Amino acid sequence: MNDFLSMGGYGAYIWACYGLVLIVLLGLGIMSWRTQKTRSHRADALKAAQPRRRPGATLGPSSKGQP
Repeated sequence: MNDFLSMGGYGAYIWACYGLVLIVLLGLGIMSWRTQKTRSHRADALKAAQPRRRPGATLGPSSKGQP
């Protein structure tokens, strides 16, 4: 097992690289999760702030020829 962990004398470098990659990937995952959570809360707040419209209501001028 020691031979595997030492990896021919390069074990410290290799395991440090694996550790760094793991830390970076975990950081990216946490940042992505927090960004998604924040944007979801903002979207919910925007939806709650919008006025409710009646079903069938249209935007803009009426289609009955009134200006």
